[in-house]
Amino acid sequence: MKIDPIVRKETRLIALFTLCLTALMEAVYLIIGRRNMQVLLGGLLGAFFAVLNFFLMGLGIQKALTQEAAAAVNRSELLIGSERLLETFGAGRPCVKAVTAEAVLEAIREADCGELCVLYSGDTGFNSGARLLLPMLDGYDVEILPGISSVQLFAARLHRPWQDWKLCSAHGVDCDPVAAVCEGRPAFFLTGGKTGPD
Repeated sequence: MKIDPIVRKETRLIALFTLCLTALMEAVYLIIGRRNMQVLLGGLLGAFFAVLNFFLMGLGIQKALTQEAAAAVNRSELLIGSERLLETFGAGRPCVKAVTAEAVLEAIREADCGELCVLYSGDTGFNSGARLLLPMLDGYDVEILPGISSVQLFAARLHRPWQDWKLCSAHGVDCDPVAAVCEGRPAFFLTGGKTGPD
């Protein structure tokens, strides 16, 4: 399997931050006089498995694109999307970097081609930028081709059904994680912006 360049890049960033934080933890233990071989090995093993976990999740997400969506990307004459998605899918083809619905609409209007693809990450039906763009595309022939959602992937990895989960978006919007968790049922959070997994 070919490893996506964005998975490599993000894994390197995660590794760098994890190693920095591990070094900081080691320094704190050294300052308070509690550093020993167990702390060193625990920190290094924890860092290794954290980076490995992130890398393996990245490989799994690479497979989330359906064959139908991959075919649409391959036959399109122009790709429009965020820099990260264009790095992943745009090699050797015309691309326009646009993130907001207004910028995407402007790129579509200026496009001089037969078929183009607008790329969004995440689930197109769950707090996606697609919801803002779709009402603006009246008069265009639009087809939405979602991939396999992160909720589906996560639930499948856990071998659990997800129909009773509370789905919460903290991706660029305010969210009260404590209130969501206190409802007494499993909660799944899409994170980003101010609210992340930290």
